[in-house]
Amino acid sequence: MKYTIAINQKQAIELGLTNINQLFIFDLLTSAQSWAKTIIIDGESHYWVARQVIAEQLPILNLKPDTVYRHLMELSRLGLISYMKHGNMDCINITEKGKSYQFGSKSDNSEVDNEQLGSRPQDDSEANPTYKATTSISPLNNKANVEQEIIDHLNNKAGTSYKHVNGNIKLVNARLSEGYTKQDVVDVIDMKCDEWLGTKLEKYLRPETLFGATKFSGYVGQIDKTKEDWADGKSHSQARQSGNIYDGDFSHAS
Repeated sequence: MKYTIAINQKQAIELGLTNINQLFIFDLLTSAQSWAKTIIIDGESHYWVARQVIAEQLPILNLKPDTVYRHLMELSRLGLISYMKHGNMDCINITEKGKSYQFGSKSDNSEVDNEQLGSRPQDDSEANPTYKATTSISPLNNKANVEQEIIDHLNNKAGTSYKHVNGNIKLVNARLSEGYTKQDVVDVIDMKCDEWLGTKLEKYLRPETLFGATKFSGYVGQIDKTKEDWADGKSHSQARQSGNIYDGDFSHAS
C-alpha cells in the first residue's frame, strides 16, 4: 500500500488533472518502475500496471478494476501516460508531459500568505465547516459548467432541447461524484445516439435514462469492453459483432 500521497494542485489544474482519484493514481504510476513488472514491447520498456494492484495500493479510494481502467484511459487522453494493451496486460509509460509534473513541490505563487489569510473575515462556512467527500479539485464553478456542457452535448448530438434545470444537473452531478469523468458521460451520449437515433429507442435519449444510477454503469461498462477490443486490435465492426456494442436492446433503455 502506498502510504504517502503528495499533490501539486496548481500544476494539476493547469494540466487538466482535476479528478482527485486520477491524481492519486497518477502519483502511483510515476513510481511504477519500482513496483511494476517491465514488459518489452517493440523494443521499448513499458510497465505492467495491473488494475487490481492499483486498487490494492490505493485502498482509500475504494476502486474497482474497471474504474481503474477508466481512469487510465483518461490519464492517457490527458497525455500524461501512454497506454498500451499487451495481451491481457495494461502497460504504460509516463510521457514527457507527465514527467514534467512535480508532485508536492512548490510552484509560482504557491506560498500561503498567513498574514493576509488571517485578516480575512470568518464567514459562517468557515466557522461551521461541513466536510463532504469530493472527487474534484477544480474550482467550484467549473463543475457546474461541466454539467451544463454535458446537457448541451446531449442536445447537440440527439437534437433535443433539455434545459439546465436542477433535475438534469443533479443526474449528471451524481455520476461525476461517483468518480466518472466528463469523457465517460460524453462517450455514453455518443454511443447511445449512434445506437438509438432513428430507431424506436430514440425517445430514451433523455437525461433520466442516460444518466440514471441503474443504467449508467452498464453503459460505461459497454464502452470499456469495446475500447479493450479496439486495444486488442479488433475493428469497430468486429467489436459490434462480438456483442460489445448493442443495437436497440430494450432492457437497457427503460
